[in-house]
Amino acid sequence: MNQGMHVLCEKPFASHAEEVKQMLEAAKRNDVLLMEAVKSTFAPNFGVIQANMHKLGRIRRYFASNCQYSSRYDAYKEGQMSNAFEPQFSNGALMDIGIYCIYPLVVLMGKPERIQAEAILLESGVDGQGSILLRYPDCEAQVMFSKITTSYLPAEIQGEDATMIIDKINRPQKVEIRYRDGRVEDLSVPQTPQIMHYEIRAFMELCQAGKRESPTNSHLHSMIAMEIMDEARKQIGLCFPADQSRDS
Repeated sequence: MNQGMHVLCEKPFASHAEEVKQMLEAAKRNDVLLMEAVKSTFAPNFGVIQANMHKLGRIRRYFASNCQYSSRYDAYKEGQMSNAFEPQFSNGALMDIGIYCIYPLVVLMGKPERIQAEAILLESGVDGQGSILLRYPDCEAQVMFSKITTSYLPAEIQGEDATMIIDKINRPQKVEIRYRDGRVEDLSVPQTPQIMHYEIRAFMELCQAGKRESPTNSHLHSMIAMEIMDEARKQIGLCFPADQSRDS
């Protein structure tokens, strides 16, 4: 950014909120576009979720699970350290895949009033799995994430009139609403399996339009998501070497 380059930054944006603040200041100072590459929020079926939430009535619960047994976990258990389980790289289940539950929540519902976090830490110092309960004024959100187990549960947004069911929160492909009277409405729209295509196209269009921020993966959304993960890490005792720059 100091060289005047637009930046599409892989998620998570940074190790902690202070780093995010510095990145946003650099983007503004250099008049460049900075966007976090959370691919799921640009998928056409995420747009479907946003456009149809009003059909659910008063929203009472958001639930999302992203638990994928890591292809590197067996090697880790045999004593082979990889980046996926190395605190030096600010890694672990929360940072790597938990963000896929948290970021859509922030886009849809904003900043929570408070959170409660639990996790299982591995010997290397990172979290293998965890869960967070997030409280909003009239709604609660529950997210689960893991790199040491696998979940097949869909995500749900529960309202007083209906429930929206999303097959995979990290790459939504099938979205349907089940109403209290028994009706089922399939809202799914076609989209390419190469879901990263949509975030790259959005970034290019923002560049071409001279924009400096995405309305979807906005600077505010990225900051809120990181603040949630900072607080979760504080509660579960997950520390990274990068935290020293924040604390000093």
